Amino acid sequence: MYAMVLLLLAGCSPADQQDARPVVVTSIAPIGDWIRNITGDAVDVLVVVPPNASPHTFELQPRMLRESARASLVVLIGNGFESWADKLVSNVENPEVRTLLLTEGADIPALISDTHGDHVHAANPHVWLDPVFAAAAVERISTALVELFPDQEHAMQTRAAAYRDSLHALHRHISVRAQQWIGRAFIGDHSSWVYFARRYGIKQAGVIENIPGREVSARTMGSLIDMMRKQSITAIFSDIRKSSQAVEILAEETDARIAALDPLGSERTSFTYLGLMRYNVREIDRVLQ
Repeated sequence: MYAMVLLLLAGCSPADQQDARPVVVTSIAPIGDWIRNITGDAVDVLVVVPPNASPHTFELQPRMLRESARASLVVLIGNGFESWADKLVSNVENPEVRTLLLTEGADIPALISDTHGDHVHAANPHVWLDPVFAAAAVERISTALVELFPDQEHAMQTRAAAYRDSLHALHRHISVRAQQWIGRAFIGDHSSWVYFARRYGIKQAGVIENIPGREVSARTMGSLIDMMRKQSITAIFSDIRKSSQAVEILAEETDARIAALDPLGSERTSFTYLGLMRYNVREIDRVLQ
């Protein structure tokens, strides 16, 4: 009997207790941070795409399939951004798992089409970089979470309201800074910042990489250089997670300044959405002044 009691106690380790928490799965770190700000420690949040990986080329690993098998909720951007989504959801053991697509039914004033060479996607997926969209998404996520965990309703709604207030404050902060940017144009190394740009009155005049990871042609570089010179464009938005010879050449040829931006979060910037966006705003402000 004593041995059985010891065995039962051994089975109630902190790790097992943590494993007993409900699991919520999402694709990228910014959305994971939104969820944690709503749930606190009530759920285990799994982020599929590591911060140093590209969501455009990421391939789902067996380890993440195993870890996400207990998911109660899967929160995704949608619009084809997570090409691996069907595989992950079909692997979930919970037959009542719910999938929330943040771009589906969202109040977005026309999703921006995303052209990659000769192929046009349904929409550019980088909506999370618009803080106004983020605040609306947090409300939708909190509604879904409360439906799944009604015993946590008060705590989750309270945290969600406080976090939405922080996102609205972030939007007001950026709007003040953006008064100095209105009408300015930039070249992006990829089309990550189009929703942010539309929200705050700046324009993406061109893109270096129409297809992520594909080498830029001399013809494309020549056209971008000519356009930047003619339109007096002196800002380039690059991705802090990668080095780009094309970005360096373009800046050298046009005397443009480079904003090293981070759409996902990292040790070099911040792992929180609010900290990440404040970092990006400082970089943008530096090159658009």
